[in-house]
Amino acid sequence: MSFRACTLLVAATLLAVACVPAARGGAAGPTGPNEALAGLPPLKDPPLALDDDDDLQRARGLYDALPEGDSGRAARRADLWKAYQAQIEADIASGDVAGTAEAFETGLGMWTPTELADESKPGPGLDLVAPMAEKLADFYSRAGRDVEAVTALAVLRAAWPDKGAQYQTAYDAIAAYADDLEVARLGPGAERARPVAILEEVTSHFASPWACRLLAGLYLDRQAARVTSMGKNDQNMEAAHGPAIRFPIWNLIRAYARMGRLEQVPDLADSLAGQVGDDADLRRVLHQAFKPGTDPELFSALAGGFTGDQLSGDKDLVTARRICETGARLAPQSAEPHRCLGLVAAQGGIAALAIREIESAFKLSPKDAKLAGLLASLYTFRLSDALRAERPQSAQADLARLEQLYADAAKKWPGKPLEPGLDETYFAMGRGLYALGEIDGALEWLRKAHTMKPNPEALEMIALIEHKRGKYAEAARDFEAAAALPRETPLAKRVDEARLLRLAAESRAAAGDQAGANAWFKAALDKWDVVLGSGLTEAQRTEALMERGRIIWALGGRADALHSFEAAIDSTSDSTQSSVFSDVIAFLVPRGEYDHALDAYHRGIARKGVTEYFKIYCSLWIVAGARLTGAMPDPLAMEFLAARSGTRWYHDLARFTVGTIKWDALYAKANTRGKRAEAFYYQGLSRYEAGDRPGGDKLMKLVVATDMLGFFEYDMAAYLLKNGPPGTPAAK
Repeated sequence: MSFRACTLLVAATLLAVACVPAARGGAAGPTGPNEALAGLPPLKDPPLALDDDDDLQRARGLYDALPEGDSGRAARRADLWKAYQAQIEADIASGDVAGTAEAFETGLGMWTPTELADESKPGPGLDLVAPMAEKLADFYSRAGRDVEAVTALAVLRAAWPDKGAQYQTAYDAIAAYADDLEVARLGPGAERARPVAILEEVTSHFASPWACRLLAGLYLDRQAARVTSMGKNDQNMEAAHGPAIRFPIWNLIRAYARMGRLEQVPDLADSLAGQVGDDADLRRVLHQAFKPGTDPELFSALAGGFTGDQLSGDKDLVTARRICETGARLAPQSAEPHRCLGLVAAQGGIAALAIREIESAFKLSPKDAKLAGLLASLYTFRLSDALRAERPQSAQADLARLEQLYADAAKKWPGKPLEPGLDETYFAMGRGLYALGEIDGALEWLRKAHTMKPNPEALEMIALIEHKRGKYAEAARDFEAAAALPRETPLAKRVDEARLLRLAAESRAAAGDQAGANAWFKAALDKWDVVLGSGLTEAQRTEALMERGRIIWALGGRADALHSFEAAIDSTSDSTQSSVFSDVIAFLVPRGEYDHALDAYHRGIARKGVTEYFKIYCSLWIVAGARLTGAMPDPLAMEFLAARSGTRWYHDLARFTVGTIKWDALYAKANTRGKRAEAFYYQGLSRYEAGDRPGGDKLMKLVVATDMLGFFEYDMAAYLLKNGPPGTPAAK
């Protein structure tokens, strides 16, 4: 399992047992990396694979960053749409209505307001989408999904404008039915509430001018009804429509900005002068924004109304982006609209667009140190993502850009270093190389980062490497030093200190200093008990309960530790459950607690918030845990693995585990260090299961020789080499 998906697992789950490096003799033996890595191609950037969810997202980001007139947009959009359509078809086949909607709506965001502006002509490229939209319109209508059905109608109307009347009739029927249901549920004042909600959702995904005009019309009708109802059922109107009903001008901004026609709002807003919800200051800003030579920061101010929980309602980055684009169109030589758009894109996770816009802003305003700092942050993010995607050449290119950026900044602003500093870039390089198994290179960059500026995260990773390479005294020293470094907040200090002292305790125990280890275990436990009494987020509380469980286990309190793990699971929701279940299972399986691990697995496999990625790996571990003890693998886990039909590497591992592909086929696909480590590990388990201890040990030595220190499989291989498979004597 990869480092990027299990950071907590790397640093915490099996540290105490993952301590048998291949190069240090003992159980790991003399097997070196040459055999483990033989035949691997040179590490170079692979092309983007659109059947990979992560790469699809990266490719989409690059598309979003293309200028609107770029000649390559149409071809790229066609390729991306094919990938989205494949996802939709797979979700239809499996009956996953929500999955189809997510892929469909994400794909529709590729069309801009400008491309859809002329309603008399078919939208460019929509001929590819229309057949699927027609199929989905029926699919969603039968499923009772009004938002998705109207989204499909909006696409069809843009693709086949000559059938506009037909789609208007279909929309009217859906809106009338949805409206009647809402009024029946909430009473007078709820009129238009559901149609407004439907169209707000539709236009957030697809810049249909037809849908935006319908939405604007409903906003105006609702405002007129609110004026009429004052003193009657106006309170019920607000209860039905939500607090955004108080801000009618902001609502008009939303509808018109989404179709790229913000300039129409000032005159419309004047028609609301003196009415309930009027905002004279906002109307003045709107008029001023469109005067020749106006200050572009006015558009940034308007966009700011949609980037958080402000007067306009909930966060709405689609509208904020369209407002910034309007500013950039009207003032192309000003840095401000580009800064605005770059910040909104960054907030929305569209890194490529954010970089393009902040680069443009910095070229227009090269003396702005804050823009240089923003650019440094974005380059560092891209560098980290390149390393996560195993694209080291791209990362090296960004490293060169960053070092040049910092060198130029030192000349421009002597004595005023950029924030964030270059140490953050070096830390990102070290962390990324660690994930790739390039441990010596990782150490070099981590030490450079920490030398440049004391960095607790870098020092923690250095200590982690030292521990896994058997340098326990050095690891304990560095964990303790990392714990002593300052943090941004007192709570962050307490949380990190408690976790790092537990890691230091495990290093001391491995070094033979059990008394020192117990002292740190108890100190860490006391700190976690204090932390649990603080105002923690869900993720922090879950971490605290997991950490308590690990410490109590180390101190011999098995029953209390298991209770703490159960409490950690109970405290989770969709936002944190994937890593929690994998952490619990990964901790319990090697310690012989198969039944409790199986219970955690059954609780996790049933939850929608646990991703397929985590479900597959947890299933692999549960099956392995059973086979290592000679038990029958869990039928639910085997059924889940057998049902996987994807093209990702972990789908191949699932097929190998259930026997639908053989070892030679799996090994042939293991074309990276990480894949080799996992392939050797799961084949090694099969050799243990067959009673072939020497064959299993040889494969586990190969796992360790890959140097994939961040993988669960590395930790388990080291554990098995040290302790032997369950029911067998430990290695000599």
